[in-house]
Amino acid sequence: MKDLAVIETILRNRHHFFLEIRDGVALQEKMRAMIISSLLFLALYGAVLGSTHSLWQTLSSACKLPILFLATLVVCSPTLYFFNVLYGSNQSLTQNFALILTAITVTAVILLSFAPIVVFFLLTTSGYQFLDWLTQIDVRPVFQDARVRSFGVGR
Repeated sequence: MKDLAVIETILRNRHHFFLEIRDGVALQEKMRAMIISSLLFLALYGAVLGSTHSLWQTLSSACKLPILFLATLVVCSPTLYFFNVLYGSNQSLTQNFALILTAITVTAVILLSFAPIVVFFLLTTSGYQFLDWLTQIDVRPVFQDARVRSFGVGR
């Protein structure tokens, strides 16, 4: 599996992707591809956010954002695994790790998709406060509405 092709698979064929994780199919390849794509996308988005200040801040943010997400992955994986075992799951620690990594990969893709908007406002506005507000907008209602429509559930 190509490193960036995993994103297409996750976004277009989630059900099959999660079934493969459940069955343990090519977990190492999937996790490697997700780590590479997540690191790349989070670094790019971090660089965009850091570019509001200076070159050093750009480089620092490009390093910090992937580290933050991957540190969260490492810290939370054992806890999720033990709670899953407690509630009767048969998944391995590697499968739980892959599931959390899938969520991080999707988050990285979504953040990168917002990068052009942030760059546009970075170039057209002069106030840092507006960019700060822009990066903190809660988009959960948008995704909730899309999920409801995709499953055909009426409101």
